[in-house]
Amino acid sequence: MVNADTFYGLLAGTIERTPENDQEINALIEQYPWFEAAHIFDATRQGDGQQIRIRVAALYAQSRLLLQQYITKHNRTTTPKEIDTQEYEELAKPVLVEVDLLEITENSQAEKIIESQNSLPNSLPSKDLIELDEVDEKVDLIDAFLKAAPRITPPKELPTDQEDISLESLKEPQDVATEMLARIFVEQKLFEKAIAAYEKLCLKYPEKSAYFASQIEEVKKKLQ
Repeated sequence: MVNADTFYGLLAGTIERTPENDQEINALIEQYPWFEAAHIFDATRQGDGQQIRIRVAALYAQSRLLLQQYITKHNRTTTPKEIDTQEYEELAKPVLVEVDLLEITENSQAEKIIESQNSLPNSLPSKDLIELDEVDEKVDLIDAFLKAAPRITPPKELPTDQEDISLESLKEPQDVATEMLARIFVEQKLFEKAIAAYEKLCLKYPEKSAYFASQIEEVKKKLQ
């Protein structure tokens, strides 16, 4: 891989560019895809795919104006020369930037375009490359969503021996008896409980004992 001195020399134009240097720069980009200066220098490489390299560099460049000026200056100079390398060293320094979702999406597409240059034919338009990347990106987003989505746990199985809720609700409270409860017992054909309820009503309301006694007789007839 290209060392720092060679890289700064290539940026400044004090070292002659060779195919070996270009291969080393490509290796540098693969290892450090966020290295802005490497993308900018790679964009100056003329030949097939230069327009794609320029677009990729534009995604990573802090200043597109600086990118344009550098490419223009590089195209005017084809031989090494002695110049001040300070501005290029500043360009090569890593910079911390805030990255939003749009930048992440664009940079992801740029990395996939670089990987596709060596595997896809040169005749394939860059538009098709971007469409393929968008499909892959949507699939990745769906996978990430499915992994992050909370799983729905099945409800616990109910016990097999369920109690009769309707009968449970008819349990007579202690020391409590009402005429309505007695009638419900009759409707449910719980005649013995109905008789017991009427007997309690006779004791509780002596003034109505004759009426409750007649009801008891009616219930006893149903038992026969």
